[in-house]
Amino acid sequence: MTSRARLVAILALGALAQVAVFFIFSEPPARPLLGDEVRYHAEARVLLAGGDVPHDFFWPPFHARFVAGLLGVSGGSLLGPYVVQGALVLLSGLLLRGLLRGAGAGEVAADLAAGLFLVDPQLQFFALSLWPETLHLALLLLGTALLATGRTFGAGAVFGASLLVKSLLLPFLPVLALVAACTGRPGFREGLRRAALLGLGVFVTAGAVSVRNGLVTGTYGIANSGVYNLWVGLEDPTGTAD
Repeated sequence: MTSRARLVAILALGALAQVAVFFIFSEPPARPLLGDEVRYHAEARVLLAGGDVPHDFFWPPFHARFVAGLLGVSGGSLLGPYVVQGALVLLSGLLLRGLLRGAGAGEVAADLAAGLFLVDPQLQFFALSLWPETLHLALLLLGTALLATGRTFGAGAVFGASLLVKSLLLPFLPVLALVAACTGRPGFREGLRRAALLGLGVFVTAGAVSVRNGLVTGTYGIANSGVYNLWVGLEDPTGTAD
C-alpha cells in the first residue's frame, strides 16, 4: 500500500469512528449536555442573541465564542460544532503523523500511530461534545508543528490562543521558549531571538486579552483554571467525577 493510500485509509477510519460514536450517543434517549457543556452552551446562546457574558478569571473566554460561531452557522443545531470538531480531530491526526515523521519515525510507524489516535473512542467522544478539549488539542499540535518547523512567532500565537481555550499550557511556556531557543543549537543571539518571537506571538493573542481584562476589570491576566484541573485530577483517582 502506498503512503497516499495509507493516509486515505487512516482518515476514512477516523471518520468511520466518528460516525459510529455519533450514532451510539444519538440513540434515544439522546445524551444530555453534562457539566461544563451546559455553561458553554448557555453562554454561546447569550452571545448569539447579541448579549455578553460576565468576565471572570476562572473560565477561559474563547471556547464559548467558538461554540457560538458554530451554532450561528448551523442555525443553533449542535451538529455544527460536532462536525467542525470532528474535522479538528482528523486534522490533529495529520499533525501528529507529521510530527512523528519529522522526529524520525518511519512512515508505517507514523501512520499506525495516527490510526490508533483517530480510533480512540474517548477522543472521538470529545469531538461530539461542547467541552474545549478537541479545540485545545488541535491548537497544541498545530503550535508544536509550527515550532518544529521554525515558525516561532506563529507557534507562539497559536499557543497563546490555546491558553484562551484551556489554560493548562501556561506553566510550560518557559519550557517551550527554551525549546525554541535551543533547537538546532543556534548561537546565543539567534536563540534569544527565537524565544522572543515565541513570547511575542503569545502576547499577540493571550497578552492582548490580558491587557483588555486589565482595562475593563482593573486586573491584568487571563482566566486560569489549571490549579482546579490539577486538584480534580489528584482528588479523583477513578476519573469519574466532573
